[in-house]
Amino acid sequence: MSNPTLAAAPSKAHYRETLDQPDSTLDSDTTNSATKFLTTFFKLYPNGSLNELKYYVKGPVQAIHQDYRFAELVNPVYHRVGKKLKVELTVKYLDLTTDLTQFAQYELMLSKDGKNWTIDSGMN
Repeated sequence: MSNPTLAAAPSKAHYRETLDQPDSTLDSDTTNSATKFLTTFFKLYPNGSLNELKYYVKGPVQAIHQDYRFAELVNPVYHRVGKKLKVELTVKYLDLTTDLTQFAQYELMLSKDGKNWTIDSGMN
């Protein structure tokens, strides 16, 4: 004799992981200039003043005021969304106080006004 069960017997999950692929319609000049802009911004971001950060970001932004040194952008993935550029990336910092590696993930929307990139959203 067995007790009744309230759930079905376990079975294998039917889940497929989807990996973000870069947008193949973007040219290398666009991705290279966006990468250069992001590298410059994230070097400045840990200790930049509010006035400096406003040059790069539309909307509210605050410096993190930590003793971090920028190491690299890890696997930025770019997608065109209308006239904007959506970027999913991880930023690697070296924490000079604790000697640890810090990772921060971002999903940003970038726009280009003339020759200059700006971050429209994703920094709050």
